[in-house]
Amino acid sequence: MSANIPIVSDISVEERCASLLTAFRNHCVESSEKPNILIRVPLRICPLGAHSDHQGGVVTGLTINRYIDMLVQPVESSEVSVFSLVYGERRQATLHEAPIKTPGDWGSYLQGVVRVFGEMFPQATRGFKGIVQGTMPIGGLSSSAAITIAYSK
Repeated sequence: MSANIPIVSDISVEERCASLLTAFRNHCVESSEKPNILIRVPLRICPLGAHSDHQGGVVTGLTINRYIDMLVQPVESSEVSVFSLVYGERRQATLHEAPIKTPGDWGSYLQGVVRVFGEMFPQATRGFKGIVQGTMPIGGLSSSAAITIAYSK
């Protein structure tokens, strides 16, 4: 995994947004367009260390003050494009032609959401371009759930 921008967790929301905006301009736009949507999804922990209670009870996941942040700009085409600051890579799909999941690839979550959205809303024509970064290293804090929620918004 290559990280172009270090994982940052102890800076203010304003500083994170400014950093993401700069990165968005560097990786996502060819003009002076600005993203107009900030999506912030908290990471969470499960006190029992599992996603289900094997005794049939309810497991309460607790959010923590660490996040997945994504800046997004809607586009007039059906293209969806996300640049990951953690991986230093971009993944793309279209609403009606999302590639099949690639095991072990961070873009599989994007592809899955785009595929389901395209199937549920076949008349959809607007995609988005965005940039994503987390405040913690990947894994262990429901980061896959958080990124799936971010893409779904």
